Amino acid sequence: MAGMLESPGKARTLANGLLLAGMAILIVGVLGAYCFDEAIGLGLVVGAHMLTILGPSLVKLGYVMRLSAQGRPLAC
Repeated sequence: MAGMLESPGKARTLANGLLLAGMAILIVGVLGAYCFDEAIGLGLVVGAHMLTILGPSLVKLGYVMRLSAQGRPLAC
């Protein structure tokens, strides 16, 4: 993992993946927690609410990683 973060290009790729995954998790969590809450079981509703916390956390981590990677020059 440390080797991946040394290269700005690889770090930016990882950051983009975290941003996309975080947004997808957030959307699934919101849909499960607020739109389909009556159609699914209580355990899934609780899990969906947890996803609404995990998703934005991944988005924030990806955003900070992307800013950090943009601040470094690209190495060949």
